[in-house]
Amino acid sequence: MNNLDTVLAYVISKQQKIHGKVALQKLLYFVKEVGVPVEANYFMHIFGPFSLDIANRYRVFTAKGILVKFQENWGESFIAGENTEEIKKTGRKFLDLYKEKIDFVLNKVGDLYPIDLELYATIHYIIKEHVTKGQRINEEEIVREIRAEKGPKFTDANIKKSYSDIMEWFFQ
Repeated sequence: MNNLDTVLAYVISKQQKIHGKVALQKLLYFVKEVGVPVEANYFMHIFGPFSLDIANRYRVFTAKGILVKFQENWGESFIAGENTEEIKKTGRKFLDLYKEKIDFVLNKVGDLYPIDLELYATIHYIIKEHVTKGQRINEEEIVREIRAEKGPKFTDANIKKSYSDIMEWFFQ
């Protein structure tokens, strides 16, 4: 078993339901970004940071009994599968090391709607890119970059609030 299976089993058991693939991608993105070693590389995509590693494993996650996919009126969601608890038990030592970091992520962004997770993760990704290059970025620049990436999908107020939260939670 790999760390991604263990992390996902823990996340889905804590969340009880994840509303779609976008939310799943973004929750795992933030988990990785706080230092939990998961086997997933991310790049910027239409809905923010995206991992092919995770996208290519949706069927594996359901086949292993980590997730159960079902349709709701608005689209698909995921709940814990029949093997979630067993996978958590098998990965107990790993979870003992990283549970606090995963809980931090779930406490901060776990209750956000998928569209808000998209915005928060996109802002985080942009800030991280600037930091990696030794550049500073401010609220106005974030608004401009989000507008360039997403058009009018989000209000300026929503972008500014999300930027403020991301800075406070992940870049202090």
